[in-house]
This record gives sequence, structure tokens and C-alpha cells, in this order.
Amino acid sequence: MIRRGLITVAATAGIAAAASGCGGSSAKSPLDDALGYLPKTTPVAIAVKTDLKDPQYHSLDTLLKRFPFYTLIKQRLAAGFTIGGTKTSFAEVKKLLGNDLVIGFPHAASGSSLSSATVVAWKTKDGKKAATLVGRTGRKVGSENGATLYEEANGNVDAIKGDVLVSAKSRPLVDAALKQRGSSDRLREDTFKSALSGLPSDAIVRVYGDFQRLLSSGRAAAAKRVPWVGALRTFGSTVTSASDGLVIDFRAKTQGSLSSAQLPLAAGSTAPKIVRRPHEVAVALRDPGQTVRFAEQAFLAAVPQGALGKAAIERALGINFDRDLIAPLGAGAAASVSLTGNVVARVDLKDPAAFKKTLSTLSRNLPKASNFVNGLTLQPGPNGLYQLKPRGAHRPEFVGVSGKELVIGTDPGQAIKFGSERATTATGANGALAFALDPRSILGDIIKRRGGQAGALFGGAFVAPLRDLTGYASADTSGISSHLKLTIAR
Repeated sequence: MIRRGLITVAATAGIAAAASGCGGSSAKSPLDDALGYLPKTTPVAIAVKTDLKDPQYHSLDTLLKRFPFYTLIKQRLAAGFTIGGTKTSFAEVKKLLGNDLVIGFPHAASGSSLSSATVVAWKTKDGKKAATLVGRTGRKVGSENGATLYEEANGNVDAIKGDVLVSAKSRPLVDAALKQRGSSDRLREDTFKSALSGLPSDAIVRVYGDFQRLLSSGRAAAAKRVPWVGALRTFGSTVTSASDGLVIDFRAKTQGSLSSAQLPLAAGSTAPKIVRRPHEVAVALRDPGQTVRFAEQAFLAAVPQGALGKAAIERALGINFDRDLIAPLGAGAAASVSLTGNVVARVDLKDPAAFKKTLSTLSRNLPKASNFVNGLTLQPGPNGLYQLKPRGAHRPEFVGVSGKELVIGTDPGQAIKFGSERATTATGANGALAFALDPRSILGDIIKRRGGQAGALFGGAFVAPLRDLTGYASADTSGISSHLKLTIAR
């Protein structure tokens, strides 16, 4: 319970900040100290800022003030909250705040549940106060490596060592963390920060990850046969608050002699054009052929005898995947997804007439390839499109050529309409993949569906400050980056 409460405290510290009126074994910093309770091989570690005087929390407080009911929420937090079934005042917790709280997943690559293998380590500002709070919900069960251990009613174990609090779901995890702190192969701040180079340095949340560790066992290891996946090394992500919204940045680094043809996204900073529709999520991709070729490379690398299987399917269908399905794809693709799951998409075609012939060939030969396509059918449908229906599907998809576009959708009329709708470059997008949505309209629809007219009235006011949610991703031979921004009105 304490462990869950600590994570909650860290995650809600921005609101609590407003309530408080805030605008070898040696460690070089509190963050380095907390990270040291994790092994160097930890695949994922998160550091959450708890210094309420930090400018990031001032910005977050400014953003939150733009929402209705914020004052009430702030008052509730200031009055106190419950940790482990025990009421705790914010004033008590505030004495602990200041240093980064670390959440680690040392066994994330083993396939174990993340919730059961989480280790929390935090160098508090007051170890005695931390011990008092822990002692309210736990009973002393002994000591380990100079730390006093407490067990909670649900089996969670907490350890207090000086000003440091370590918590996990089991005693073996806590014992291992305490032992790890004195080891030379512990996770260090330099390693943590190296994965975050190029990302905002002052962030509320920072995430460190090691792809090679995550892909070290089981089925995941097979993915490294794909050149790009095998070249992945560390990744980092940050959550920052700005004057006009919240931003999430991500950067994964690669190493080795990759070529641009081996990337999952087309290289370069040119952004694709998206088709924005009310109450829907817009997605766009530049050079979709690059991404499809990457998927093909991944299949051939990861599946034993994949090349033989591909050749057999091509013979049965009477087509060549590379020549007839991938090469004709043009400069861009766009899609729009509704709340109900309906999807419409379009892909530019270099030679629409040739692709029409390919669809005709597929429609004719799919029944002959039943061993490969598992009952998939492609039959002539309305508006010059084909009806694509997997075995057992309740409703088909419609696919075909309209003008110079390959169009796809659950409704043939909407698919053709989408093929000719106006596209625009996403604001601020930089890279081959982009998306955008209006969170205010989408969340408003969700609230209305669940809460009726009353929900729409009050929920609409709550989401009123929200503006665009936009994002993009770009790739090159040194890695892949993404940027997500939720704009909040001033």
C-alpha cells in the first residue's frame, strides 16, 4: 500500500504543489543514490521529480488552473489523502519531498508482471518522518543490510535505511535491492542520463530504457534478427510542462551500420499530410512503401523459412508482393479512426490502373490459396470497390481504387469520399509519421455517451481548455524520435 501510495504521490505532485502554495557504494546525488538500488541490467527505470519548487511544477500548476473544479481538487489534496487505508495529511508528506522518486522494473525482460516486480527507491528529505508513515500501515519484520523492514497487510515490504525508502511487493525484491546498493554493478545516474541525451533536461518525469535487455529472452529475442531491431540500444522519454500544454518526447538510439532502407519509417524531416475529420483521430504516413517493406523484412527475418512461405503464397495468388503490392504505393497515406472503431484510409498510387489489375487477380485467385489465407475472400462490391472479408468476420472491409488513391473502409461510400478529402500538413510535424486529434470533441463525445445530457453539460466544461493533441515521429540511421503535445488553452 505504501508503495502504491508513493507512486500516487509522485504522479499527483503537480496538483499537490498548488495545494501547498508552491510556485561503488557512494552516490554523487540523491538520484544516483536511488538508482543504485537497481541493477545495471535494469531494462526500465523512471524518475519522478518531487521538488515542488521546481519551475516545471509552477508551469503545471498554471496549466491546471485553467480547468474548472481545480480549486476543489486542490483543497481535497491539501486536506489529506489515504495511503494504505490510513489518512495522511499533505503537510506530513511534504516534509519528504524534494528528491527524485525512482520506479524500477529490474525483471521486465523476463516476462514477469510489471506490477509484481516493481521496485520503488526514494531518498526522502526526512527518513524519520518516512519511518513514521510506513509504521502506520506496516509491522516491523526485521532488518536487512542496515535497513529496518516493514510488512504491510497486503504483503508489500518497505525498507527504511537512513533517509532512503525502498518498497516492493515481496521481501526478496527488497532484500535484493538493498544488497544491490552496495554492489559495483548497480545502475548509476550517468547511465540513466546517457539515454536521455537530446531530450529536455528539466522534466517532471524521465524514463530510461535498454532495448537489448528488454529483448534478451523468449520470443522477444527473435525480433533482434531484424537489422533495425538488433541495432536498437537505449531509449529515453520525458514529460514536461510548458506554458501552453504538456509535452512527451521519446528517443530510441541505434548503433551499427544500418541503411535508410532498413528503417521502419522513411528517413527525413518532411511531414506527411493528414486528413482531419471532426471527432476522429487523423494519422498520416510519408512513403508507406518504406514501412511495408520494413514489415516484410521483419517477417522474413523472424519467421523460419519465411522466404519459402512468401514464394509459395505469391505462386498461389499469381502476384509478386514487391512488384505488384509494394512498388505501386505512392508518396503518402492517411487514415481516420472514429470512436466506434470505424476506419477509413487512403494510399497514393503511382499507377492506379496497374493496381486495379492486381486487385482483380487477387479476387480471382484467393479461393485457390485457401491454405494460406484462411478463408479470406475478396469479391466485387458496390461503387467499384471490392468486399474484403476474413472468415468469421461480422462485417467486411471495402477496398479498391478511386481516382489515384487506394481506398479502404468499413463503409464503401465513406471510403470513396475520404479518398478525395482535403489534406493538410500537421502543425509542427517533423518526420514521416504524424497524427492529430481534437481531444475536446472526442472526450466530450465519450462523456456524453456515458453520462447523458448532464454528463455532457458538466463534462464539456471540464474539457473546454483542451485544444489539439498532435504528434509526429521521425527516423534516421542513428535512431527514432517522437514528439507528442497536448495543447491547453490559456
